Order: sequence, then C-alpha cells, then structure tokens
Amino acid sequence: MGDTPPGEWPASRSLVALRAALDEGARVRRALSRRAGLSDTELLAVQHLMGETLGPGDVARRLGVTPSAATGVVDRLVGHGHVERGADPDDRRRSVLRMTDPGRAEVMGHLMPMLRALHAVDSDLDEHERAVVAAYLERVAASLGAVADDDGEPAPPHAGTVPASDLDSAPHREDS
Repeated sequence: MGDTPPGEWPASRSLVALRAALDEGARVRRALSRRAGLSDTELLAVQHLMGETLGPGDVARRLGVTPSAATGVVDRLVGHGHVERGADPDDRRRSVLRMTDPGRAEVMGHLMPMLRALHAVDSDLDEHERAVVAAYLERVAASLGAVADDDGEPAPPHAGTVPASDLDSAPHREDS
C-alpha cells in the first residue's frame, strides 16, 4: 500500500467485490436470524452445531462468550427444539449438544436458497478458475483470521460448514 494516502486503501476490483460479498454475508446472517426467529448468537451456535456435536464449553469458546452466557444460548435453542442435550458416549459425565432433526431441517430450509445460488455460481467456473478463487478466498480467510487472532479470539473451524450430505438430501425446488 506504499503510495496510498493515509486512511484510504487501494480499491481494486477484487477488493471492492470482496467487501461487497462480506457486507452481503453480514446482511444474509441478519436475515436468516430473523427468519429463523433466532438471535445472531443463536444462529452462530447453530452453524457450529450443524457440522458436529459439541460440548457446552466448546460452544462457549466458539462463540467467544462466558460459559454462563453460552448456557443461556443453548437453553433457548433447546426451548426452540433446534438442539438437544445428551450424554457424551465416551464420557457419561460430560454432556454434548446436537442438532435435532427438525432443527436441522428448519435451518437447512432457510439456507438452501442461498446454498443453491452459490452452487450455481461455483458450477459456472472451470477447474482452473475454481482453484484460483479457492486460493484467493483461503488467503482472505487467513488474513481475516489473523486480525481476529490479534484480539485473542480463538479461531473456530469453518463455522457454518454444511455437510455435503445435507446439500444432496435437501429437497430441490423447481423454478418455473
């Protein structure tokens, strides 16, 4: 950024597009929260639980909140029927949290229009283009993670990762 005046940044087409995508991502998260009747924090917890079973302490660390705050989030998700508590099969003294089937179906119902649209965009790329985009986005994610790490916030595994099986088994809507 050598010749860039203080307080400005070099607005290349890719950086402007990335900023727009990040802004839209934040807008989508708010819209999904509202549609699902969840707070932003509850939706983030659900995103983490969509990919794996976690303990309450894991949820607190992923959300960056105290264990008591995480308990409140989990209690609300259990109350909504999205999440259930159970005993850890490897350590019966420990509890685990998992998405319920109806909770998973509801969340996937809200996510599918976005996931299908993103899949369509991705399908338009050839393998070389996809590799370039993937490399760029991986470097962007690492850069964003470094900023968050400077604040001492632990890096969660890719929040919101949806198993491919959920995409394959979700009902497809035919557009007329």
